[in-house]
Amino acid sequence: MASQSSDVLRVLVVSDDPLVREAARFGFPEGVEVSFAQDARGVRAVRGSEPSVVVVDMRTGNAGGYALAKDIAESSPRVPVLILLERNQDRWLAQTAGAASHCTKPLRPGELVRQVMALAQVRS
Repeated sequence: MASQSSDVLRVLVVSDDPLVREAARFGFPEGVEVSFAQDARGVRAVRGSEPSVVVVDMRTGNAGGYALAKDIAESSPRVPVLILLERNQDRWLAQTAGAASHCTKPLRPGELVRQVMALAQVRS
């Protein structure tokens, strides 16, 4: 899941929450490619997009975002994962899942963008 080109930032957002999807759809600056998946099956469908950063909603899909974030962290350790939590007290879940960072909902679009861009900088 490594980025094909260092010039293009590709963000994969895995969430079935319409508010998260809207924040990501309209929050990123021009030139950032954002793709969406609703669950792990969707991630498999967009694997060819090779994201630079993956945003995973903790409450996504049947297995949940924790399992998905853990799978991504283990199978693609160079791709940073930002996990979206329901409450700040669960930040330990993000750490044990191997996430590089976390945000707590309700999601502020500016915070999401800031954290994703920071993760992309660390990765390059």
